Amino acid sequence: MEDIIKNVDQADSLYVFNGKSFLEYIDFIKIKNAVLSLGIPIEDTVKLSEIYTYVVKNCPAQKKNLDKIFFENIMYSHLKNIYINTFDEDIDVNTFKSRMKKILNKTKGNSDIPYPYSQLATEHGFYLMDLIHVTATGAKFISGFNIDEKDGQLKSAKILFVEAVNDKMN
Repeated sequence: MEDIIKNVDQADSLYVFNGKSFLEYIDFIKIKNAVLSLGIPIEDTVKLSEIYTYVVKNCPAQKKNLDKIFFENIMYSHLKNIYINTFDEDIDVNTFKSRMKKILNKTKGNSDIPYPYSQLATEHGFYLMDLIHVTATGAKFISGFNIDEKDGQLKSAKILFVEAVNDKMN
């Protein structure tokens, strides 16, 4: 292993931002301001890939916070194709997670997401938006998922379903 990776800087350089497919759905300024509010010094960055690279290399403990900011921004910045469903009854969070696990297992088997990344998709929540770049037209997958719970009951669940489409402009 020492022959492959000689130092920490080299290991950090292995990170590649692959979330470019989502960039048209975000508000970069809002993301940048949210990251700055976490105390991460990214004033000079001009691209989301630069922010991700900086966080991965210099403050990896903040990556999950950055992932959540990116996820929420995709969901709400343009409000395109957002569907809200409400439940009339309380839902036990463990019951919801077990059902979500079944959905994830089914989608993993029919997905174009590389195996190592698909294994990161669990019923406890995940963010894959910066890691994957699936271009196969018609590919369907879940790229992010999180839940809020209170007293063992589900308060909300956000799921980012994706279908790769043929961009006729390119």
